[in-house]
Amino acid sequence: MDHSFSAENARATQRLESLVAGSGEEALALSLPNGWTVAQALVHLAFWDLRQLALLKRWQRTGVDSFPVDVDVTNEAVLGISAAMPLKEASRLAVASATAVDAEADRVSEDLRAAIVAGGHERVLRRSLHRIEHLHQIKETLAKGEGHG
Repeated sequence: MDHSFSAENARATQRLESLVAGSGEEALALSLPNGWTVAQALVHLAFWDLRQLALLKRWQRTGVDSFPVDVDVTNEAVLGISAAMPLKEASRLAVASATAVDAEADRVSEDLRAAIVAGGHERVLRRSLHRIEHLHQIKETLAKGEGHG
């Protein structure tokens, strides 16, 4: 089975970590093109990584099953929670969540990996795909924000 997801996840997590490492509260408060702040995007990433971590743990106990979710409603709820979170905590949470789900994805058995892929849920393992979507926006926003301090 293809294990490239592990290296891809690790690279995306390292990119996330280096991107937020030097980001102060001013940078984390910058607005992204979608209207979220950098911190809110980081909490969004943390939430979805933690959700996938919970799925992986459940699937290890019970096998792969469906997991319906209304993504838009969930994202709106997470956005509300993230607005109340201390800005620097968003960075810590995003990195810790990415690290945790990557480690869990690396631990799942070959049989479970095959079932996840066969069920069409490969993104649960390939967390890098979701991170990269947001990291590009965050990087561009932080780069623009550095010149405005």
